[in-house]
Amino acid sequence: VNRMRQRITMNVEGTLLSVSTSQHEVTAQSGQSLAVPVQVFRSPKLRRDVRVTLVSQHGQADPLEVASVVIPVEQTSAVLTIPQDHSVFKQGETVLKLKAVAAEGTNFIAMSSTPLVIVSP
Repeated sequence: VNRMRQRITMNVEGTLLSVSTSQHEVTAQSGQSLAVPVQVFRSPKLRRDVRVTLVSQHGQADPLEVASVVIPVEQTSAVLTIPQDHSVFKQGETVLKLKAVAAEGTNFIAMSSTPLVIVSP
């Protein structure tokens, strides 16, 4: 341990990227596709398109992509559409994850996620 003689300065700023949905629990109707509205909140410093993906683990090592949409820089919201014949529409409750990623090539710049529950009667 060394004694420091200088001051330490920290610059605290908010998150670069956040994803949310107005519906944290969605009821699936049999035979119909499901539309999930999503919103992204970007820091003014993050001037990138954001890819929002709905993923399911289902006990697998690699997540299964259910649906995705790219939200351009000039937009803050979009709708994810899950096809009616997708395996996520099993009876009961299924917890999925909305993941938002802003990337440059293969380098991730910012990521955010939030849970989404799908209820199938």
